Amino acid sequence: MAPEFNLREEIKKRDLNIFHVFIASLLGQLAERGTLNIGFLNMILRPIGEKIAEYLTVVVGPFSGMGDIKENIKKSIEEIVSYLDPFKEYSLGFVQNGLIIQINADTCKFCPKRVGGAELPRSLCPFPVLIGEIISNRIKLKLEPIIPGVRRRKINEKTYCVFGYRIGEIKEES
Repeated sequence: MAPEFNLREEIKKRDLNIFHVFIASLLGQLAERGTLNIGFLNMILRPIGEKIAEYLTVVVGPFSGMGDIKENIKKSIEEIVSYLDPFKEYSLGFVQNGLIIQINADTCKFCPKRVGGAELPRSLCPFPVLIGEIISNRIKLKLEPIIPGVRRRKINEKTYCVFGYRIGEIKEES
């Protein structure tokens, strides 16, 4: 049996602001009422990711990565974490032509279940498509999620949400 949801505790534990609570609760409520599923969410996250990449271009400036692809991806994720404040503890792993991201589930600030309090049978995580789309547009690199949604994994008593991408070719400027 899952522990009872307590928003007050989550606000303090995760250092949530009003936007975190609003977005996570909105996603959760839409899903609980049957008006949102992961397929539809992923479809609307693509243009949102493009807009956030444009926001970063205006606020931070054009992406100035001069390193290799791995360093540019790391720098782009650092920008996302700095400006969107989606989670605190995460790790990146690079394998062949792929990227694996692990987020400590207790530090995620947009989870419809653990922040929004929704009772959902499956994950409704916005990050696999959103982060991939922001990076793809920000550093002009094709990044495609390799699995729909996230997988949960226990590592050393902590729960991690894990998702990955295939790293493709550099996109041409349009």
